Amino acid sequence: SIDVDTASYTLTRNYIIGGSLPPAESVRTEEVVNFFDYDYKAPTHRTFAVYAEAAPSKFGRGTHLLKIGVKGKRLGREEQRRAVLTFLIDTSGSMEKPDRIGLVKKSLKMLVGKLNDSDLISIVQYDSRARLVLSHTEAKNRQTIIEAIDSLQCSGSTNLEQGLNKAYEAAAKGFVSKGENRVLILSDGVANLGNLDADALLAKVSNYRKQGIYCSVFGLGMGTYDDVMLETLANKGDGTYAYLDSEEEARRLFVDDLSATLNTIAKDVKIQVEFNERLVKSYRQLGYENRQLTKEQFRDDTVDAGEVGSGQSVTALYELGMKEVISKRLGPDPIATVRVRYRRTDNDAVEEIEIPVRFSDFTNDFNKTDARFRLAACAAEFAEILRGSPYAQGSDYRDVSAALRPVALELNLDQRVQEFLRLTTSAPGMARGQ
Repeated sequence: SIDVDTASYTLTRNYIIGGSLPPAESVRTEEVVNFFDYDYKAPTHRTFAVYAEAAPSKFGRGTHLLKIGVKGKRLGREEQRRAVLTFLIDTSGSMEKPDRIGLVKKSLKMLVGKLNDSDLISIVQYDSRARLVLSHTEAKNRQTIIEAIDSLQCSGSTNLEQGLNKAYEAAAKGFVSKGENRVLILSDGVANLGNLDADALLAKVSNYRKQGIYCSVFGLGMGTYDDVMLETLANKGDGTYAYLDSEEEARRLFVDDLSATLNTIAKDVKIQVEFNERLVKSYRQLGYENRQLTKEQFRDDTVDAGEVGSGQSVTALYELGMKEVISKRLGPDPIATVRVRYRRTDNDAVEEIEIPVRFSDFTNDFNKTDARFRLAACAAEFAEILRGSPYAQGSDYRDVSAALRPVALELNLDQRVQEFLRLTTSAPGMARGQ
């Protein structure tokens, strides 16, 4: 099941800047890899374009690394659906900090400034109890919406159950057929009041997703932060999961990437890679452990999978053990076949595309590959070391920094890459955070 979340990278960044390594269980390799832009060209006439590149692995010791990129088309303004957004804001006492409620308010104001006039916004806040702050209001009434945002005050406990009930009640009341109906949760973590049964809360989110109301989650703060719960809420709601740690990150999510966040082009998106047994003796997918499906589920269109927004891309990496030296003697047979299956949101039709991975997609020297291929390899290895993967034994953060430095020189205008290099050089010697 496809995944375009990035929260794990941002959470990792926040820990390292604060002087410690993140908890191993909060590091998800695919989210670290997918934080970066790999410059895939968007298709103009199809829903998705698929790209493949492979080379000897820098870190995999005797393996080859295969990078598969999937890029979604960009919707024109006339193709964009009306956004119907219900914001569920955690205003419990723990949110009373500038980097929490203060950042929430700044983030929402950024987003309001970018919406189309006809888009609708509703605001629900929850602490010890939940209450509707603003019923669905057209975005052209920006001053009314901003006043509602500014009125948010923090106190009390965290009754997530009551908050979800109130938010989905508002979302259902404001539901627009063929609109982009979405609940967006902004919270710093753990529910401590009301029904604390995670399964019941997740079932609620899943049931509303089946009715066309998606759920995206934006986490803030540290300490009691419940990464697993918030990620699972977003997964069940077929929405984005991101972590807000700065105004810059808020601008990336709510301004630069707003179209992707609010305009879904395909749902239940799945990737299947079939390897040629004559050429490939073993493979390992890097990350996506909680997104795995069986071979039979790939074409079972009743199985829920991830969604992709306008212009979004996703990258998947595989380490391959090859049976033969990669050479032109391999002939015309593909080394692998990549399939992408999805349901279009404009007409609900299920489509499947297929591309072969051939010898021409292989480079025989890692250092001669595209800089963004090397960037993906470094991001994956960094994550694997952070999470204590047995496949990263014998490799350390300094190895990642050494491989990343020439990439950062080549991509010197990409601030995310420059920041990533700083993180990899800061990590050695740090203790694990809580």
